[in-house]
Amino acid sequence: MANQKVVGIFSTQEEAIRAIERLKSSGYNDDEISVLAKHHEDVDRLKDATHVDVDTHDAKDGAVGGALTGGAVGGVVGALVDLGLSKEEAEDYRQYIERGDILVMVDEYPDRDVYGNFYENNSVIRDRYNYDPNNRL
Repeated sequence: MANQKVVGIFSTQEEAIRAIERLKSSGYNDDEISVLAKHHEDVDRLKDATHVDVDTHDAKDGAVGGALTGGAVGGVVGALVDLGLSKEEAEDYRQYIERGDILVMVDEYPDRDVYGNFYENNSVIRDRYNYDPNNRL
């Protein structure tokens, strides 16, 4: 059975970088961390700072990085579905990417505190997590 996907949406490069670095220090490999961003400057900075492969969403043509080309309609949605999200979840997260936020996604593992990481690094969707910062392990 596949692990559940955990998504964090970050408003700043610094928040995303802190979250990614903490994911890596908790045991995630670079290839286990998916990152999508709209702005090329976010992509460049995130790649330089974390060495994680980052896809960019070009609002002009709907494409995501090199994964989709030729003005694919719903390129972000298709990319997110390919990464394991439902179409409904992907539609929801597309809106965040289009407004300039940075999406970070990993598989959930019981021994890694992804929700706490994303919560503490100010994920804009942290109210959706079943996480109590006052009741940490």
